[in-house]
Amino acid sequence: MKTVWGRKSMSGKSGRGQGRHVVHISTVHSAIDPRIRLKELRSAAEHGFVATLVTADSDAAELNDGVRIEIVRPSGAGRIGRMFWTAPRAVFRAFGLSADIYHIHDPELVPWGWLLLTKGVPVVYDIHEDYVTAIRQKSYLPGFVRTLFVAVVSVLERFATQPFHRVIAERYYQRRFPGALPILNYPFREMSMERASYAEGSRKVIYTGNVSIDRGAMELAALAAKRPDLEVLVIGRCAPLLAERMTGVADEKARLVLTGAGRYVPFGEIMAEYRKGGLLAGLALFPETEHYREKELTKFFEYMAVGLPVVASDFPVWRRLIADNGVGLCVRHGDVGEVGSALDWLRDNPRKAALMSERGRRLVRERFNWEGEGERLTGYYTKIMNG
Repeated sequence: MKTVWGRKSMSGKSGRGQGRHVVHISTVHSAIDPRIRLKELRSAAEHGFVATLVTADSDAAELNDGVRIEIVRPSGAGRIGRMFWTAPRAVFRAFGLSADIYHIHDPELVPWGWLLLTKGVPVVYDIHEDYVTAIRQKSYLPGFVRTLFVAVVSVLERFATQPFHRVIAERYYQRRFPGALPILNYPFREMSMERASYAEGSRKVIYTGNVSIDRGAMELAALAAKRPDLEVLVIGRCAPLLAERMTGVADEKARLVLTGAGRYVPFGEIMAEYRKGGLLAGLALFPETEHYREKELTKFFEYMAVGLPVVASDFPVWRRLIADNGVGLCVRHGDVGEVGSALDWLRDNPRKAALMSERGRRLVRERFNWEGEGERLTGYYTKIMNG
């Protein structure tokens, strides 16, 4: 039977929501965003809250998962239109709902979010990204523009969100937001209970998630080019021009399989690939950037959950999570030869690779799972609503 991740009965739950209404607002993210819809909102519904999502995603639909949907029409005028048309419309729509708590997800909602405070109910600001370092590495922007944007975002997030309750998606964000509550993007425990995706001796490896230069797109293409004996699956949104560039680097002999050129890839599609099995390892071959080197990537925990040894760039935070926990190997970033050697080691040492697979699944069952995070989030809702 097909599992719908995050949908469970209320059996064993506290029902702490007691029918109180939590309203999430996002004008940026997809209506089926894994963190917002599949995890946070569904957890709220499962704990007895009335859960609503106000979204600008015109494809949004109710999915019989306990989450109500309110759609606002997007401006169609790009980022500026989103900031000054879609964002206020979303907040005004949310303002009209009888909410007991608001939960906003995008920096552009912060100024408008002050309106919600006038209702006398708590507002939670969910910090998904390190927007400061993300802006700094946008090389297509002139330097003075980046500097200006960094200053604006820093002031907006640090000072304009002070009246809000803050939750963060990465532990290291606490350096900028002391006192914020980490709610980490761990997978559901049930992911670790299906058949493992790892297959001894396989020559198929996988990368999942958005594809970009700073997420190792060219390293994946170079691996496929250097090792035509490997099938390199890349599943995630990828700009069409970048997809063409990767295909050009890999050439016709390589077995580079790209899924997601020019489109969003729902998590269910990624999960379907995991379920096929027959994989040797999960990859994260990122070049070193300020934005990613301290992140504990969601894909690490998903690879662990489905029993895939992880092969990732050797940054200190990543080494502590992956190598020190015995769930994979860390390699010099940019060294495709070392990546190939690591994959050969996994093939040549199947017993040790199988142990990595099982350790990862066990860690997700015991520690790195959304169930614990969902409990903390809904407990936090109750705490701040009760004052």
